[in-house]
Amino acid sequence: MIKEIRVKKLKLLVPILGILFLSGCYNHTIRYGRGGTIKKYDKNMNFFVFGLAGQPTIKLNRICKDPTNSTVKTQQTFLNSLLSGLTLGIYTPRTAKVYCRK
Repeated sequence: MIKEIRVKKLKLLVPILGILFLSGCYNHTIRYGRGGTIKKYDKNMNFFVFGLAGQPTIKLNRICKDPTNSTVKTQQTFLNSLLSGLTLGIYTPRTAKVYCRK
C-alpha cells in the first residue's frame, strides 16, 4: 500500500520536474541611441509552436515621443516558460517591455 502511494507520487513528480528543468528563462535587450529608462510598455506577446509562429510587433513611434532613444526588452519569464512547458511548446508567450528616454 505504501509503495503504491510512493509510485503514484513519483509518477506525478517526474513530469512536473521535467517541465521545470526543460523550461528556461532568457532576456534580449535592444538599445536604440542612448536608450531609455522610463517604462512605457509592458505586455505579453503570444507565440506558438516553440515561438516559431506569431508576429507581434511593437511600434516604438506610438509608444515613445523620441523612438531613436529607447530600449526594448523581450524576455521569457518563469511563468512564460511554465506555460510553454505545460502546453508542450504549443503556446509560447514572451513579455515585452519598452523604456523611453523622456
